[in-house]
Order: sequence, then structure tokens, then C-alpha cells
Amino acid sequence: MFEGNLSIEENVLALEPRRRAQLAATLIQSLEAADVDAIEAEELEALWLAEIEDRIARVESGQSQSIPWSKVKQRLLNRDK
Repeated sequence: MFEGNLSIEENVLALEPRRRAQLAATLIQSLEAADVDAIEAEELEALWLAEIEDRIARVESGQSQSIPWSKVKQRLLNRDK
């Protein structure tokens, strides 16, 4: 599944969008099921801020592109057909 010389993040980003979404949901569920009390609220906030900053940097550098909501919505509606 993973290429040997790439980081986990690079491997995950190379997955198909649907598989990445499934993996993201699984990871979020694992955090919800874990003892989140062990992680301080400030630490969680810092992690989210770092994630937001990383996403902004990727968009600004051209590594990621945003998709207008109208297109996302249309894709979701078409997926169920």
C-alpha cells in the first residue's frame, strides 16, 4: 500500500480522494474513541491551528487547489445516482 521512500503523509495524499476521506474518518473516530482527556485542550487547539496554517500554505503555494462548493455539491449529488 505504501511506497517505501515516501513519508506516510505523502503516501496518504497519493491515495484516491474517496480512500483519503475514508482514512480521515477512521482517524477522527480513533481520536474520539481514545482517551482524549489525556490531551490538553490547548494542545488540541494548537494542533488544529497548525493544520489550518498548513492547509493555507498548501493553497497559497499551489500544492492544493480549492473546489467551489457548487462543484462539490454537484459531485455529491451525482455520486448517489
